[in-house]
Amino acid sequence: MNDGQVDHDDRHEAAVDIVELARILSVSTDTVYRKVRSGEIPGFKLGGVWRFFPSKVIAHLERPATDPWRQSARSRGRRRVT
Repeated sequence: MNDGQVDHDDRHEAAVDIVELARILSVSTDTVYRKVRSGEIPGFKLGGVWRFFPSKVIAHLERPATDPWRQSARSRGRRRVT
């Protein structure tokens, strides 16, 4: 249990930009932009540039989904065709 303390690895892990995270995850930069905007991956802006801790992103992506039927952020923004 963490109890709010920072893990040793987190204090020394370097934050990476979108290009480096895309390389680590083997996806395009567009995919990373889309996932960070929708809240699917954790990140922060520093000086107007998105930054990520790779271990946090990977842990977030590997966590089990809480609701497999949850509507995606992308589809929530679309209008329903009737």
